Amino acid sequence: MTSPSALGAFNDSKTGGGFGVSASAPLFAKKLDVSLKGVYGTGIGRFGSAQLADVTARPDGTLATIHNAQWLGKLEWHPTRRSTSMDTLAANMPPEQPTADTPR
Repeated sequence: MTSPSALGAFNDSKTGGGFGVSASAPLFAKKLDVSLKGVYGTGIGRFGSAQLADVTARPDGTLATIHNAQWLGKLEWHPTRRSTSMDTLAANMPPEQPTADTPR
C-alpha cells in the first residue's frame, strides 16, 4: 500500500491585467438610452458579463492566462415618461409610492 505523497508538487501563479470602458447616454429627449461596455486583457474573464475563465492549465501543470475581449451594447426604450425599464422590473423592486415630488 502506498501513502499519499507531496513529492513533485508545486505551486504556480500568474498575473494578468487589462482595462474596461463603459459609456451611457440618453437620446431623443430621454426616450432611448444607449450603453456600451467593454473589457480587454489577459486573465480578466471574470470581470465581463459572461463570467469566462481567467486561466487554463497546461499539460505540464503550469497556468496560462487567457487573452479576452468582451463587449456589451444596450438599447433601452422608454415609451412614456413614467415607464420603467425591464432591468428595473427584473430587480424585484417595490412599486414607487407617489409623493409630492413625483411628476404626474
